[in-house]
Amino acid sequence: MGLLAAWKESLDILRPHNLKLFMLVTLNTFVQGCKVFMRSVIWWFIPLIIAYNYFFNTVVRDLLYSVGDQAFINYVTIVLPMNGVFFLSSLMIHPSVKRKTIGYFFSWRNLIIGLIYFIYTSFICYTLVFRGPFVPTLLHGIIAMIIWMIYSVLFLFFLLDSDISLAAIGQSMVRAAKMVLYNAPAFLLIMILLLISFIALVSLLPYQLFKEITPVPHCALFLGLISAINNIYIKKLHDNKNLYL
Repeated sequence: MGLLAAWKESLDILRPHNLKLFMLVTLNTFVQGCKVFMRSVIWWFIPLIIAYNYFFNTVVRDLLYSVGDQAFINYVTIVLPMNGVFFLSSLMIHPSVKRKTIGYFFSWRNLIIGLIYFIYTSFICYTLVFRGPFVPTLLHGIIAMIIWMIYSVLFLFFLLDSDISLAAIGQSMVRAAKMVLYNAPAFLLIMILLLISFIALVSLLPYQLFKEITPVPHCALFLGLISAINNIYIKKLHDNKNLYL
């Protein structure tokens, strides 16, 4: 399949009927993810965040800023937490034949996948973004961040569906890149549409309330974006399995 033909086909999802169905399916995926969070994650995740904040503020912060390397500081304070949110949200959202209890989230297989994901994505972000002048403007930075989020989550999805061998890791990198490349217009437009919807909904909240509950809408946004990426991933694998596998 040619690239332009693939782009044209990817935009079929934006037809009114298809978009309505896609949004309903994405909403259902989002709700199911929230149920998993409330049932199996919240009781250990919130204490973990509290412990992390305490440890960071009392031990890590002074040590981190004493290094004086702004790229490394950005890496630790931005990339690592963001990758953590992506990884946990992806585990909650992505379909699995196993019941999503605490044993699922802390299984050896998922811990190994998480380690691979963190090493790979952190290396790319630190060496190519924070160490290289590849994002000269704010607009380019936003676009790069959206594309990177899509790619890293797709890489994680392919990894979760693999046998996590060395060959599978390399194949997951390539397959995720191919899916981003062949569906770039659909991914970008869907992400922009969801971001606009999020901004519109948040604007309805009183400023003081939004300030007090800031982590909640931001976590909801990440979960919604990953729900959309998951559903496009499943649809494209179903429609063009030979192209991506």
